[in-house]
Amino acid sequence: MSQDVNDSPVPNYEGWTVANDRKTEYLGLARGDTPMLYEPSTNRLYEGNLDRENERIVPREETERELDPEETLGEALESIGEKTGWDSLSSFADEHLTDDGS
Repeated sequence: MSQDVNDSPVPNYEGWTVANDRKTEYLGLARGDTPMLYEPSTNRLYEGNLDRENERIVPREETERELDPEETLGEALESIGEKTGWDSLSSFADEHLTDDGS
């Protein structure tokens, strides 16, 4: 299980399915228990809602944001971190933060 800076347990939703069978990558939890998703085929980010009963994440369409043509996923992750902060990052997101050289 992931840990935050204060060593408090942070839930890990990496293995949960995504509603509507979207082909997304789980990025992590933004502050406030908000799961973040990335859809590589459309280059879009989404916030999600947790459906704990069914262990799935439901993308919130109204939060959809397409990455700018020059923006890398790592830069988008950093921007989210600066605006809201992260409670946890998935291994996928962590790789993009370090691999993008941002």
